Amino acid sequence: MFIASTAGWHRSGSLRPAPCPSPLPSTEHAHRPRPRSRPVQPLRWRCAWYEQSVRLTVPVPPQRAFALYSNLELMPRWSPWLRSVSVDAHDPMVSEWCLAARGFQFRWRARNTCVQPPERIAWESLSGLRNRGQVTFWPLPSAIEDAEVNRSDDTATEMELLVAFALPDWASRLLRNVDWVGAFVRGTLHADLERFREYVVQLADRERLTEGSSTA
Repeated sequence: MFIASTAGWHRSGSLRPAPCPSPLPSTEHAHRPRPRSRPVQPLRWRCAWYEQSVRLTVPVPPQRAFALYSNLELMPRWSPWLRSVSVDAHDPMVSEWCLAARGFQFRWRARNTCVQPPERIAWESLSGLRNRGQVTFWPLPSAIEDAEVNRSDDTATEMELLVAFALPDWASRLLRNVDWVGAFVRGTLHADLERFREYVVQLADRERLTEGSSTA
């Protein structure tokens, strides 16, 4: 029995659709190269240094001020922002710092880039919070019109503390134009130096008492 043959149907005892012919491969894009995917580049800010400095006079010679201030592990005594400072056991020029303030904590490693007794100490961070700075010591005559500083020492020392932080360029420009931010940073640095001066005075007084009791 023959079933009426139509296009796309088999001559058989059942109405089964004939398989569709395979489509020919398209040559429209055959010779067009595939676009290469480009790696996503991380967003990078252009950085600038935000810098502040303060000065203060301490009633000891530069040699004494330098020796005390360069003992980095003592710094948390006059800087409450510093939780700890530890000097690397294998490289005394490298130190680990931990700063905690207002619920935030920052850690970084730093290297002393200049140690010039009794004139200058400079440092720069190696990792973590990017910062750098220096402390400079100048000898001054002991006759200074300041009751806290006018003591019997042969000389006094003027210290300048300079600290700089790496910030995105836009943030650095913004902070330079905001007076209260600079005043806050300078006030914080100046308060640290004032506490250092108190530490120096108290230490000198204890040493005088010890010397006096030993000679009595």
